Amino acid sequence: MLVDYTFFQGGILDIEGAVLNIHTPSETNKAIVDSLQGFVMQYEPEYLEKLLGEKLYKEFSSYISNDGETKEKRWDDLIAHLVMKYSDGDREISKSPIANYIYFHYLRHNHTQATITGVKADEDDGRLVSPERKMMFAWNDMVRMNIRLVRWLQANNADYPDIATDFELMETINSFGL
Repeated sequence: MLVDYTFFQGGILDIEGAVLNIHTPSETNKAIVDSLQGFVMQYEPEYLEKLLGEKLYKEFSSYISNDGETKEKRWDDLIAHLVMKYSDGDREISKSPIANYIYFHYLRHNHTQATITGVKADEDDGRLVSPERKMMFAWNDMVRMNIRLVRWLQANNADYPDIATDFELMETINSFGL
């Protein structure tokens, strides 16, 4: 996997409790990270297949699953465009359109809880607000990254000849559904 729980620590994709690098992580921290990892396992492949198309995704997936046994410049270049790392003083920040896609689905899923009596809004001591704005910001940030990424893929068509991007990944959303 190209993305892990560290992409959700701080910034617009912050998920409270998604940390393990503290001295003694709680069971809650472990549960949050495990839940998040389940979303990574489900939604990273989905995003990559929507971005690249089935044929190119299969080739890329095979490459990233070989754990660096063979090196291919075109795939390493793609990874560098999918996962950006920045230094912020003493902290490294990771950014990826994949993480934005996962975050969107994570918030959408966790907004309500399924019980044996039905689906209900998550309860908390404080006032709950809709995650819609955070979802919208994360999605639209992903779209901006996707537009740059697809332009780069198209400019390097010789290396990525079979790209077949699902245009859903290129469409911004807003609170009005327009």
